[in-house]
Amino acid sequence: MSRAIDRLPTPPYMREKKVIIIARSRTGTLSLYKAMKILGYKTYHGAEIMASGVSHLEIAEEAVAAKCLGQGKPYGKAELDKWFWDYDAIVELPAIFPEEFYAAYPNATFIHVERDPDKWYKSIMNTLGHSLKDVDSWPLKQLRLIDDYVDKFCSFHLMVHKAWWHGLPLEEGEAVLKKDYIELNKHVKKLIPKEKLHTFNLEDGFGWEQLCSAIGVPVPDVPYPQANTPVQFDKMQAGFVRKAIRKAVALAATLVLVPAIGVAAWYYRKIQVRV
Repeated sequence: MSRAIDRLPTPPYMREKKVIIIARSRTGTLSLYKAMKILGYKTYHGAEIMASGVSHLEIAEEAVAAKCLGQGKPYGKAELDKWFWDYDAIVELPAIFPEEFYAAYPNATFIHVERDPDKWYKSIMNTLGHSLKDVDSWPLKQLRLIDDYVDKFCSFHLMVHKAWWHGLPLEEGEAVLKKDYIELNKHVKKLIPKEKLHTFNLEDGFGWEQLCSAIGVPVPDVPYPQANTPVQFDKMQAGFVRKAIRKAVALAATLVLVPAIGVAAWYYRKIQVRV
């Protein structure tokens, strides 16, 4: 069976990779993603995985499985080039593949952002933790049977759970998550030479001044993008599957597989009340 990355067409050209931002999810990465776009960079972030459809969800799952679980051929420069050919800045994903990104794009500007491990873990559980429960619960667990996007969305998140939590239940992963996070932050500083790496701590403050100084561009005359709160995270996640859920609910109603009324209403009501 061919790999998901191999099913992508050959890129028509290749953008030079200018900025690589190594920062785990819930370390200001969505704000960074928006900021880089304001600065004119074609930027890839976890949100692009969801927005780019089934093919990118499959690629992301395949890459994480190979890296974290030893399943399949690991990704190298050839795969990264094909995945990110039309982007010149990548945010968040490099935190999973720091060695691969540094080996593939050593001339890029590297930025590393970290935060207090306890605060990071709490933020993960208040956001991604909810999503990981949702994808293995009604209605998404049932809707994935009749919609390819919902299926791949759920499958990717279940892979992240398995990889990041080392197979442990959500509520039992605090120790391994914090350990891996601390080790990542130490590893990045050893991997990339000091003269090529700009390191920041979120608690010390991070905005236009720090970002623009690191990449050598003027500070724009607009506010730095707002932080991604748990409520905003939930709404964003819901937005990614909204069309697929509508399609799946309509199909389910036609086929009398699940009660169409209530599936969407229940799901979005839960999203709205979650804090």
